[in-house]
Amino acid sequence: EKGEDIRAISWVFVTGEDKTKMEEKTKKFSRLWEKEGMESLISVFLVDEKCLDALDRESASAVVEKQQYRMQVVCHTGR
Repeated sequence: EKGEDIRAISWVFVTGEDKTKMEEKTKKFSRLWEKEGMESLISVFLVDEKCLDALDRESASAVVEKQQYRMQVVCHTGR
């Protein structure tokens, strides 16, 4: 619910972006989250197409832990 105290860690995986566009999209996403009153730590990871196609809950953790991504943008939304 909007305004409810929710703390979350969100991982977003994307492909086919350059650094500037990825940072812009992350900021846009964080503004939406803030508008909804969500408190969250958001990490956006730029991965290769083949990695994105193979993602599931387990492989996503491995991608992050083993740093198998080309770029990461992190932002925090809060009140």
